[in-house]
Amino acid sequence: MLLLTGTRASQTGDALKIINNDSTDAISGTFASVTESGTPSSGGDVYLSGYTGGDGNDLALTGQTASVPTVVTAAAGTVATSGTTIALSVLGAGEFGASDLTYTWAATQIPTGAGSPTFSVNSTNAAKASSATVDFPGAYTFEVTITDGAGLSTTSDVNVTVNQVPTLSVSAASLTVGAGQSQQLEVSEVDQFGDDMDTTDATWSVAGTDSGTIDTDGVYTAPSDANGTYTITATNGSASATATVTVPVSSPDLSAAESSDGSGIDVSWDFSDTASNNATGFDLVRAVNGSSSYSEIAASLDSTFGQLH
Repeated sequence: MLLLTGTRASQTGDALKIINNDSTDAISGTFASVTESGTPSSGGDVYLSGYTGGDGNDLALTGQTASVPTVVTAAAGTVATSGTTIALSVLGAGEFGASDLTYTWAATQIPTGAGSPTFSVNSTNAAKASSATVDFPGAYTFEVTITDGAGLSTTSDVNVTVNQVPTLSVSAASLTVGAGQSQQLEVSEVDQFGDDMDTTDATWSVAGTDSGTIDTDGVYTAPSDANGTYTITATNGSASATATVTVPVSSPDLSAAESSDGSGIDVSWDFSDTASNNATGFDLVRAVNGSSSYSEIAASLDSTFGQLH
């Protein structure tokens, strides 16, 4: 391996002969670090290497004009929908071609409380397109250093703001509430990093006709004269979450006891559900001596108390 160190007052076109081949044949082999038409450098001096220098078969380094890389496309950053990664990009140009450049990203400003971002790829030529992973919302500044093979470099910066991405949830995704009864619901919200967010401005609504009511505190009251399945929605800013509430069909309260004179059985009922599919009341049937065969006693009873003998 040929190792170049130090500096020299070279001029463009100035040749430094490394091997003076006193034979007429070509040099056999090459140095691993010095290729034909390569661009080795030392101390900021850049050379063009060749094995046909001098009188045609010498290893010579010819001084080149070193120029700082330029920024073709400035650094840019786009926050992903998830809010946890940032797509970073930049493009530079150098004297010795695009493949000669190395891109190194660093976060020069991060929010208070944030950890250092990590990069999917860095300090390589491929890092001209990288991704930064962050763990906190707020303002970030990323700087990329574009370096050529001679060690000359330039920089480009981009400012990126990571906003909170909220996820809202309701304490119960589904619930059953009896007719005329009430149920308390709670709402909570976290951002993409799992940190709690303020829900004091959350609002509630319930969809559907005769679907009941829900107040500003999240207390749902089922309708007393209807049944069905309804959707409750909690909204906080741009986030929302839903819960499904079922109000079941009411069943009549029945009681039976032997009549005071022993001649029969007194049956009393209270059926106050006047929902459309039960508006006519219910049927009362009986089985004789434990038989599985039932016979109707009365049909379409109204929603009042009564006795049957």
